Amino acid sequence: MPIVLPPVGETKTATISRIERSKAGDVFTNKKTGEFSGKYSKPTDLVYVIHGKVAGIDQEIKLGTVNAPKHGVGSKLLQLALDAGFKGNAILSDDLHELVGKTVHVVIDDKGYTRLKF
Repeated sequence: MPIVLPPVGETKTATISRIERSKAGDVFTNKKTGEFSGKYSKPTDLVYVIHGKVAGIDQEIKLGTVNAPKHGVGSKLLQLALDAGFKGNAILSDDLHELVGKTVHVVIDDKGYTRLKF
């Protein structure tokens, strides 16, 4: 069976299937070298790892990781919630279970990875 690679920059829809809360150090630390590679967080910061199913792909994949907001305004998490259809005054729980089952937009980057589109 041939492998069909999606075009770079293509926007697709994805349905969020689960969200994991973790420390940035657990997500962005290289297992072999122990080097932390988080660009926008410190190892102790809380992050959410978003998993889901992209239209046209049968398996669950990692859609992206967003930092927990420190102020709420202008955060990637707020943009994700708005993309999922929530209004600006919505209240989300700490585990973000309200986002599970919601549809969001993703894009294929130049390395072939699926990323949340903000």
